[in-house]
Amino acid sequence: MNDNKGFQYVEYDLNGIPIRMGEVYENGIKNGQWRNFDTQGRLSAILHYQHDTLQGMATYFHFDNPDIPLKEEGLLVNSKRNGIWVAFEQSGKNRWRRTMYSVYNAEEEVIAKILFHPNDKIAVEIYMDADGNPHYYKQFDKKGNLIFKGEELPLVAE
Repeated sequence: MNDNKGFQYVEYDLNGIPIRMGEVYENGIKNGQWRNFDTQGRLSAILHYQHDTLQGMATYFHFDNPDIPLKEEGLLVNSKRNGIWVAFEQSGKNRWRRTMYSVYNAEEEVIAKILFHPNDKIAVEIYMDADGNPHYYKQFDKKGNLIFKGEELPLVAE
């Protein structure tokens, strides 16, 4: 069951299960921390609002593959992703393994991605051109040694 202590606003589905909880909700305006839940009651987002605008740290949970839940964390500025967002996959009950960084500009465009090996060493760095297409790559082996850099990523089996 979801703990709604400290939340002024709670919205329920038809079965009485909370689907949205917020710290402050006055005159239709959201402020403070808000939590969203999916149809199975799982936490799907932790968000922060200032004057009804997403602003601050955000965490999203994805359950597309129920065996490996995913989590993303990063900064929202004026309701847009900005800066470095970190993606994780669950690797134990309360353990998360970092899998990727995505770097966003102020227009919420991805300008770079960094993917990680399971041992947490960088596997690939991808830099985007002005149109958002991959333009330049760096590839690393599992020990973190640079094995390739250039404009086209070769298919390398490890």
